[in-house]
This record gives sequence, structure tokens and C-alpha cells, in this order.
Amino acid sequence: MAENRATILADVPPDVVLPILELLSADRNTLRACALVNRSLLSCARAILYRDIILEHAVFTNVQILGRTLTKDPSLRGLTKSLEIRCSLDMPEAGRPITPDLFPFGFLTNLRTLVLRYVDLQKVDDLFAIISALPKLQRLVCEALLQDIQTFRGVPRGTVTSAEQQQTPHPARIHSPESNSLNLKEIVITNGSWDHGELAISLLLCKHGHAADVLQSLDVSFGDSAMAIVWAPVARAASACLRSLSISMANDARTLRHGQREGAEYLAMLPKEYETYHAYIFDNIVHCGALQFLCLKYYTDSHVWDAGPVLNVFLDTLCDVLERKATPFPALEHLELWMVHRIARGHVGVTEQHRARMAAALLNRQKYPRFARLTLRVRVEVWVYHIEHWSARQYSERVRIEVVEEWKRAFSAFGEAPGVVLDVSVLPSPFRGYRGGTLGRLIL
Repeated sequence: MAENRATILADVPPDVVLPILELLSADRNTLRACALVNRSLLSCARAILYRDIILEHAVFTNVQILGRTLTKDPSLRGLTKSLEIRCSLDMPEAGRPITPDLFPFGFLTNLRTLVLRYVDLQKVDDLFAIISALPKLQRLVCEALLQDIQTFRGVPRGTVTSAEQQQTPHPARIHSPESNSLNLKEIVITNGSWDHGELAISLLLCKHGHAADVLQSLDVSFGDSAMAIVWAPVARAASACLRSLSISMANDARTLRHGQREGAEYLAMLPKEYETYHAYIFDNIVHCGALQFLCLKYYTDSHVWDAGPVLNVFLDTLCDVLERKATPFPALEHLELWMVHRIARGHVGVTEQHRARMAAALLNRQKYPRFARLTLRVRVEVWVYHIEHWSARQYSERVRIEVVEEWKRAFSAFGEAPGVVLDVSVLPSPFRGYRGGTLGRLIL
């Protein structure tokens, strides 16, 4: 009976079997069992199993195993659409770099998305050698890439830790950075132990200047660091096609010039004609006339009790840009602002004047006819007296609701405007601490 069922299934066309197996895409164990039934189910199950690959345990070993598998079976090479390599600083193999000659990236002929999280690379050229070997790559996510992890673990850079690293590299693993033209449509870069100046300027704009011609989405987030300054020219170079831009906006440049923040050295690149960091960033992104979504992630100095003056510099610059006679973002549909709510200050950090200026500009249908959504993501902070530092804390649901309602009232002009959605939410806090019942209580 079992053999008859297998014979019947063998006669079912793959176009019928594949949609059925798609229902099991989240159950990889069942898909592996289906692959053992017959050749028809094997090919369909493989198409799903190899489509999205995540390597997060024993990463170094699994990368090599996957490479050997693709080398032995060429039929698997075109199945993978998404590859995520997710390392951890706590892993025993942490500190062993992923190099272009370690894995045959050129075999992933249909890869569309590459995600690298806490991956250790020896140099920026290695990253571009990898993505240049992927002709159909459209989305690149680099989250906290590392260059110096080996020094933290006491392993000197360049130490050979495996006999396999001494083998002659497979020809498919070697690609020069200029071997293929880049076709990246989305780039996401977050903080890490990397020289972002080299990545953004020396490579993307110089060696691969054409890469910006097709870039549609750029997300560069570095917290309160000034590293985003090196990515502003990338946004400007991609202005013709860029539809979505998320960029971190650090504190005022005059504060950062004193080296009080990580990445302050990048402000040495700030041209003398710009008084502030924000002015330089905006002067680059105003050229993105096709921009539909703009996210500005503002971070202020956590050591300054009254951040109003530096916050006003950012808001003044933003309002000045929005009010320009020549509309900078005529296609803008959605503006997202990351702001801070400091409980001890007792009020929304955006002045009434700035709120009025923003509403007058963005709700002007002649200047921004497609504007339909304002999103406010609020980071709630309290002043920790014994260390004189503003800090995020986990709050009760009641506090969260009060913060949201307070910001909604402050920006009610957007909530009451026809055809415009006002979305306010509190950013999740990584810390646990104050859980007072109301905004009026503060116990630390």
C-alpha cells in the first residue's frame, strides 16, 4: 500500500505538489521527511528547504558544510533566495573571519538577500568581493559587522585555526571586487567595529559608484554616533532612484567635535561652510526628490540635563528644509521621527513653534500633495541622579499610554488633518527598571 501511494504521488505534477508543501514551510522536519518519499517530493521539498537559509549555530562549520554541499550537487545552487549568517560573540568559533575563499558565494546564482549579523570580516574588500560574486543580490543587511573580535578573544589576527583554511580555494570562491556590477536596491547598515568611511566612500562611491544608480532603500543607523555623516553622500548619489531613507541624526556637531561620542572623528570630514552636522546631512538628502519615506532617528546627549538647545538645532534645520520654496521632497508620503521623552522635564520635547512649523509645511497640499502619515517613535528616559545620566527604562502600560496620549495631543494638527494618519508609539527599552504608575512619579 505504501509503495502504491508513493507511485501515485510520483505521478502528481510538481506544480500541484509545491503549493501543498508550501503550507509546511515553517515545519522543516516534516519537509525533510517528505523529501525521503520519492524524487518528485524531493525536488519540491528541496526548493523550499534551500530557499531561505539561516546559519546561526556553529556558523563557521555550517558555512563550510553548505559550501561542500553546493560543490557536490550543482542542482542546489540556484535554489537559495535568502542567506542569513548570524554569529554570536559567545560562540566557541567567534573570532574566525568569514572570507571570500571560505565559501563559494558565486554558486548562489539566484541569491536576492544577504544578511550578516555580528560576522567577522578581515577587511572591507572581503565584503565587496562577496557581494560582487552575487549577480542577482538586491538586499544587503550588515548588522554590527566586526573587524577586531579576535583581539578580544586573545587570538592574533591572521592565525590559522583549521587545516581546512590552508586548502587551495575553489575557483568559484575567488572574485575581484570589480568582477560583477552591483545591483543592490536596498542596503541596511548598523553600528559595528568597522571603518564606515572606507565602506561608504572609498568603495561604494569610488570603486562602485554605479551601485548608487539603482539604490532604492538606504537604512544607516548608528545611534548617537556621527558615523551617518559618511553615508549622506551615498544618499545624494542615489537621489534619482532612492525611495526610502532611514538615517540616524546624532547630537549637534559642535558638541561632537570634542570627541564625546563614538564616531566623532568623522566630523573632521564636515566641510567648514557647515555650522552643524544636521545642516550637512540635510543638504545632501534634499536632492532625493523621489523620496517617499523619510525616517530621522534623532539621538541627543544623555549626559546633558537640558537637551532643548541642541534639539532645537535639529528641529530648526528640519523645519527650514521643509519650508524651502523649492519643495525638497515633493513625493514624500511618510515621515517618521524618533524623538525623546524625558519624564523629569515634564513635557514633550518639541516646542509649540516647531510643531506649528512642521504642520504648516507638511499639510500644505501644494508643496506635499502625497503626504499621508506622520509616525513618532518616542524613547522614554529618566534622569539617574547618582550617575547624572539620562537612561531608558521599562515602564508600565499606564505610563506608555500616557506618553502616547501626550504626544498625540501635542501633534493633534496632524491627527485632525483629513487624509493624514498620526501614529505614535513608544520605542521598546532594552533595560528593566522604573515601573511607576504615572508620569508624575519617579523612583530610582
